Amino acid sequence: MAVIYGNQHVDEKYAPIFEPNLYYNSFLVPGVTCTNKYTQKAGGIYVHKLSGVTPVEPGTPGRDFSHTNSADDLIQIVLNNNFQRSRKLYDVQIEAIDAPIAEENLRAATEEVREGRELSALGALINEGTTSTVKTAITPDNIKEIILAERAALSKAKGKANVILASPDVYAAILTGAGKEFVSSRNERIQMSGQVGEWFGFTIFECNALAHGAGATYYDYSGARKTVDFDGVDFIMYYSEALSVVDNLSKYKMEDGGIIFNGVAAQVEVNTGFRVTNQALARVKKNA
Repeated sequence: MAVIYGNQHVDEKYAPIFEPNLYYNSFLVPGVTCTNKYTQKAGGIYVHKLSGVTPVEPGTPGRDFSHTNSADDLIQIVLNNNFQRSRKLYDVQIEAIDAPIAEENLRAATEEVREGRELSALGALINEGTTSTVKTAITPDNIKEIILAERAALSKAKGKANVILASPDVYAAILTGAGKEFVSSRNERIQMSGQVGEWFGFTIFECNALAHGAGATYYDYSGARKTVDFDGVDFIMYYSEALSVVDNLSKYKMEDGGIIFNGVAAQVEVNTGFRVTNQALARVKKNA
């Protein structure tokens, strides 16, 4: 549509920079919210876990050992989730656009793959964790009580946790509840930054991907395609070492079209395996 000032047509131009697209917050950080310690050059990884481990009962002094034969179970992590994006550009398009269109497409492809991979990781965590029996809706007044109750349940199962992924609504309740409770210096920091950080020994992340209405899909260690509904998930409390996210391929490139077409393809491919290696170390709180 032409732009006219009075009766005079004026020049029109396209901005040489792009308005950024929006993506869900990144929450996968090896060593903080997940582990990649089992990474091997393989398509499937088996992790040993001793079985038949029980507390020792006392006896009287002056006796021989009785033997317990060693036995173990195998935890399988299969790297069978492949994420790809290829964004195609013709040279005639690139030459007719002043903005760095090829670089922006590679950036978009990278974020699209990251977002899809993290949705699948979240699906695995929800599907393979332990679902809490508490269905109470969370408010700023009861959030502390519910978090500590889930912590107690996890502790009774001999577990521990150091991460909470909270939905946007629950994160807002935490901010409100924590803001009421903390001393002035910390209260001011929460009000200024909008970030909770550490609370009761947990690193708390706002995981806005939990608001993804379509949920997520992923392939589990058996090769079954799982569809996970995020609806009603308030938060996930877990130990970061219990969530294994292992890659055997991460490739980001600008591929020339060669003899097929004149242009480039911005391509990203990541191949990943997801596994909650100990179900007792992940608790999923849902509401009714």
